[in-house]
Amino acid sequence: MKRNLVFVFVIAMFLSVFTGVKAENELLYETFNSCSTGTIPTGWDNSEGTETNSYNKWSVQSRPGLSAYDGNYLSFDSYSSYTGNTNCLKTPAVTLTGNYRLRFMFANPGGGDFSVYLSTDGGATYPVLLESGLTASNWTEKSYDLSAYNGSTVTIVFKSTSNWGAGGYGNSYHFLDNVTWALDNFGDDPATYKLTVTDFETGSVVISENALSAPYRMASLTNLTPGTTYTVSLQGDCSATYKGLSEYSPVFTFTTPCNPVALPITEDFNSATALPDCWTNSLEYPQGVSISPNYFYGNSGKSLCLTSTETKTAYFATPMLDEDYDNLEIDFFIRPMSTMSTAYQVGIMLDPYDLTTFFSIFTDTTTDVSLKNVRINTGSLPITLNPGEKVCFAIKMETNTYSQSYYIDNIDIHEIPTCPRLEKVVVSEIDSMSCRVAWTG
Repeated sequence: MKRNLVFVFVIAMFLSVFTGVKAENELLYETFNSCSTGTIPTGWDNSEGTETNSYNKWSVQSRPGLSAYDGNYLSFDSYSSYTGNTNCLKTPAVTLTGNYRLRFMFANPGGGDFSVYLSTDGGATYPVLLESGLTASNWTEKSYDLSAYNGSTVTIVFKSTSNWGAGGYGNSYHFLDNVTWALDNFGDDPATYKLTVTDFETGSVVISENALSAPYRMASLTNLTPGTTYTVSLQGDCSATYKGLSEYSPVFTFTTPCNPVALPITEDFNSATALPDCWTNSLEYPQGVSISPNYFYGNSGKSLCLTSTETKTAYFATPMLDEDYDNLEIDFFIRPMSTMSTAYQVGIMLDPYDLTTFFSIFTDTTTDVSLKNVRINTGSLPITLNPGEKVCFAIKMETNTYSQSYYIDNIDIHEIPTCPRLEKVVVSEIDSMSCRVAWTG
């Protein structure tokens, strides 16, 4: 479930922001949604650079590894383009008649250098570096104060340099969306804030505050739903000084923790299209977890695919468990993508969103490409926790010298049996009339 908490003042203003309508104080607002695949907007330019393949250059393309932010987006292929190849994306030249600010959404999960420059000669030269080395695993807003160029005609240059896929497949791309030049009302603090909290799915108002006082700059949201993702945005009211309404703030996304779940828990992923509710994975590398039909336990179904790369650690965590931390057992089937496998770890986490709270219980490396049954319990933990403290299970893959995947299926979490199953049964020294059987308890 996903809900949208939006701080709103005027319903018409709310609709204009989220439907991409250009506001009065914006010189340019480009969403790329009217562009067809392989193109860029009229007046934009992507001809400069050493990259010659038009597919790799900045244009509207569907790239792997990241969902669209708002319909179409522009992207540069740092995966297929050779190391060091460059491509520059140049905006139309606009004349700034006021204190303007440049804003845009971008992502660079693992591509080469992504830099932003400013030009005052139509893009022929661009000596002003606004920022270099832009990186972000997910869509992120950037903002630059252009008030020093009031009265100037400026062009923004987005320059990409390829690393030829060093960040791994699905990560070595640059993404750009919603480029805006908008006036800044410097020095005009809002007199009040009006707050409306809306359920995005149903449209019902959850919380309504009509006159929050500006000096506090804080509002407490209560009675939220566990295990729910919310996005929050804020708008200020400067109408008391005849300055109208502010722009919406950058969107902030957060998820309320789920309540601990009672045992037993079973999950075969057969009906899943993404991680089930209250299961979590890395916010920095969400592409590391997916649902796959390639391998599964049984005659049909799906499994969870966990993929780490040369630069990205991948993990997933179960819901928090409503049972004593030293009385938990997890059972699952696992196989590597290929015989060139890397190690995986099974452990517990105190906070499923914070990988520093991961404590390893079991580490294994397997080159057997058939599904293998694994059962681990918390009877002998490497740490001592407070009585009653809740944990979850997690499986993690560290970075390695190449991209690697494990497929995990039929997860079963339960209390430790009073008479545990025997493990690691091995039969050896087999001849025509005898053999030796060994196991662990």
